[in-house]
Amino acid sequence: MNASQNLTSRASETPRKHKTSMKGVRDPSVTIRPTSIERLNLSTKKIAIIGGTNGLGRAIAKQALTRGADVTVIGRTFRDAPATRLTFVPADLSSMSEAADLGLKLPVESYDAVLFTAGIIAAKFREETSEHVERDLAISYLSRLAILHGLNARLGTSRAAGAPRPRVFVMGSPGGGTLGNPDDLNSECL
Repeated sequence: MNASQNLTSRASETPRKHKTSMKGVRDPSVTIRPTSIERLNLSTKKIAIIGGTNGLGRAIAKQALTRGADVTVIGRTFRDAPATRLTFVPADLSSMSEAADLGLKLPVESYDAVLFTAGIIAAKFREETSEHVERDLAISYLSRLAILHGLNARLGTSRAAGAPRPRVFVMGSPGGGTLGNPDDLNSECL
């Protein structure tokens, strides 16, 4: 049976029902063992949160600090009081050159995790960065790619032998229901 026949026959099968709160197919090889936030100990963890100055990233940064982690927050405007185990790295993520530079210079060799939460709500009208990139595309997608490209080979390379591999979490939002045009990702033909 070739791959297209296999896909066709699977599509016609009645899907198995699983108890899940999300739509989709449950992966039986994945086991999730949630830990209550009160029992979560991050005292040995180093975490970078790109886009940690507001919204979800800021909330995660505060919770990680409360749980004992060393946290590096990267973003444009720092809104919190200085704290022990908290480092702020200013960065304009609408600038692709600044994002690429951040990826090369951010000292991630000993980090346990990097979380990408940076994003903006797209404006009603096209906004362009100084590098002529649509602003939402630059901040919510391209900056992540530029940063990851620079830090990928170094992430967690100085961690102790036997330590778990470092993790990267990329978070996004579903958008506002407006469909983009794949032939015009930079929104130049509005």
